[in-house]
Amino acid sequence: MKAKRKTTLWVTLGVGAALVAAIFIPAYENAQLQGRLTTLISNGRIMYVSFLGRSLEYPPDPRSAWPQTDGTQHQSGIAHQTSTEFLKWVVTSGVINVEFSFFGGPGVAGSRSMDPDTFNADQNAWCIVADADKVRDGFPVMFTRNITVTNTSQLVGRIRDTFDDSSPLKLDGAVVQMNGGSAMSFSGDGLDMTWEEVFYSKPLGDHPVLRP
Repeated sequence: MKAKRKTTLWVTLGVGAALVAAIFIPAYENAQLQGRLTTLISNGRIMYVSFLGRSLEYPPDPRSAWPQTDGTQHQSGIAHQTSTEFLKWVVTSGVINVEFSFFGGPGVAGSRSMDPDTFNADQNAWCIVADADKVRDGFPVMFTRNITVTNTSQLVGRIRDTFDDSSPLKLDGAVVQMNGGSAMSFSGDGLDMTWEEVFYSKPLGDHPVLRP
């Protein structure tokens, strides 16, 4: 009888542990994901405010601090081809005083340095929309690299259809920073929303996207 009771107790504890794990592990993983998304939202907002502030810093200078398809319209005089090259300029020109690790994320850890030679596309979590100083409020100006579009006109249909779950950015969700300062994150069932539902419009303009 004693052996039987011990066996029953072991089985009961085993089932209980399994139930706790079934409840706790998904909740823990979701909390981790939301924390990572929140960090990226915060970093994206800091980037947005810094770029906007630099553009407004010298009112007599009509050139923008946002990446431009026409290099003569950018403060650097360069038409940046990738978001990585643009972010190198952002740091070296003093637009934002951060280490390059600031532009990373899960799976794309950047260098804890301000030396542009230490920063490459594999360490960059962000895509940036060109000519973003010419868009309406609520228009997407930056988003995480696991959104695959190369032009804002491709932001149509389900978010999931433009989401790359094999991206170097190991994140089961995406972050979008909009002009005007608002930002959104999408994960889980949220990825089944359509871009039209998010932005209340059809394809958004014809703005090239600088990818890492």
